[in-house]
Amino acid sequence: PTESTELVRLGANALLLVAASGLSGLFRRSRLATCERESRLERAASAVRELLDESSDGIALTDSDLRLTYVNARAEQMFGFQPGGAIGKTVQSLVTPESLASTPLKLQALYAGQTVRSERSAFRANGTVIDVDLSARLLSGGRLLISLRDMSESRREAERQRAQRDLLSGIMATSVAGIIMVDPRGTILFANQRAEALLDLVKRGDHTSTYDRPHWRLVGIDGTRLAPSELPFRRVIATDAPVFDERIAMQWPDGRRTALTVNGGPLHDATGQLQAVVLAFNDITGALAAEHALRERDRQLEQITEAMPGIVY
Repeated sequence: PTESTELVRLGANALLLVAASGLSGLFRRSRLATCERESRLERAASAVRELLDESSDGIALTDSDLRLTYVNARAEQMFGFQPGGAIGKTVQSLVTPESLASTPLKLQALYAGQTVRSERSAFRANGTVIDVDLSARLLSGGRLLISLRDMSESRREAERQRAQRDLLSGIMATSVAGIIMVDPRGTILFANQRAEALLDLVKRGDHTSTYDRPHWRLVGIDGTRLAPSELPFRRVIATDAPVFDERIAMQWPDGRRTALTVNGGPLHDATGQLQAVVLAFNDITGALAAEHALRERDRQLEQITEAMPGIVY
């Protein structure tokens, strides 16, 4: 081209082509960045959903109308819903009317930014009722994040443990053997009724299980002095092993002596550390007296037999 107008038009067209090419490249790069960002968000959301589904607690999200928009697998299992079956239901429709009447939803506390926790009775999909521990917190847009924990199993476990404790307490209370628990320092931490009566133990205050130091001292069965290492309690601590049918005696300040047979063993905590020593003992004073009387009678019979050899028994 020779005319200036043609040169201008060609230059403008070239500039437009260059600009279009640049804009197309920018668009493609922007589109790729957007796709990559959306892919990262989807992977992150998938990871969050997987994490929530693996939670041992039920997790639920609601919209501003308190309708469920998300429920994790644990919550669906807890309430017996099929996957997606709880979506769209309101929180009020799942909570029993009695529970709502006794403990209304604390919406004002939620709107103030507080985490509200309460125990509720709720309907399962089949109409049965379960007890749940519910914790709720307000999110942006009036949505709620709700954490749920089934209280039925924990209450059954608590009842089972309570029954076991009651049974153990009954066994302890009716046992004919005295049973005590002593810490490694020698302080009596527990004693059943038989032990309290036999050892004349007095509790140290109304709200403690420790006892005042008793008035008796432990001696050998014949009244001889015992070294501390010879006591059954100390032997259990030294060897970390039980002792069986040990015979010792309690020497009282008034001169009385009570003979005992003792069995004991170590009590460890979850880490294997020695926590206490449990000792069970029986009063054998009467049995030893009867045994001594029987031996004395046999000795007298032997003396009579030796003095009268002609008598045939």
